[in-house]
Amino acid sequence: MKLNPFTLGTAAALLLAIFGPGPWPGFGMGPWLDRICLALAFGAVCFGCLTWFLRSHCKRLLADTRSKPAPPELAILRERYARGEIDRKQYMEMLHDLRI
Repeated sequence: MKLNPFTLGTAAALLLAIFGPGPWPGFGMGPWLDRICLALAFGAVCFGCLTWFLRSHCKRLLADTRSKPAPPELAILRERYARGEIDRKQYMEMLHDLRI
């Protein structure tokens, strides 16, 4: 499991803000600014975790849909069009027939 350094740093800052020094948790910037910074840090950690999850687990799903080879019928049709055996109108009609 590989974690993003930004996510780890933000998580450390969040933990420091919650359990940091002083009589009250926070960064020492006042009650309202501390809450805003804490909310931003928490959002950054959530965003980092979500990004990591999607990148690590959804690559397999995306790779399966992108790497499908074309059916042999379409390959033959493309070759015939490239050699000039059929014109564009015939190619489009045959392509439409094969896709349905």
